[in-house]
Amino acid sequence: MADAWRDELTERLGPFVGLLGDRRRARMCPAYVEGLIGPGDRKSVQPMAMRFIYMLSGTLTYRHGGSTYELRPGDSMLFDSGAMHGPERIGPGPTTYLSIIAYARSSR
Repeated sequence: MADAWRDELTERLGPFVGLLGDRRRARMCPAYVEGLIGPGDRKSVQPMAMRFIYMLSGTLTYRHGGSTYELRPGDSMLFDSGAMHGPERIGPGPTTYLSIIAYARSSR
């Protein structure tokens, strides 16, 4: 009965997790939400992941939080993924970049 809240959380998140379309994200989503609202010490909105971007070709304006960064081949970024982030302007022309997400290991 002590984990009844976890069962309810899984049930309520089910429709949203199903929309993620990625097995890894589906696995991490409940753990992230549990860390924010479940019992225990972790109540921070600090991200559970870091993201690394490495530009291969083209140009890209990337937003992280309130800042934008102009990236060209050879440029890279490493940041907490907790802030709003993503490509703001791509190109002109084809653009390719490598994006690596490193998730924190759960201590539970």
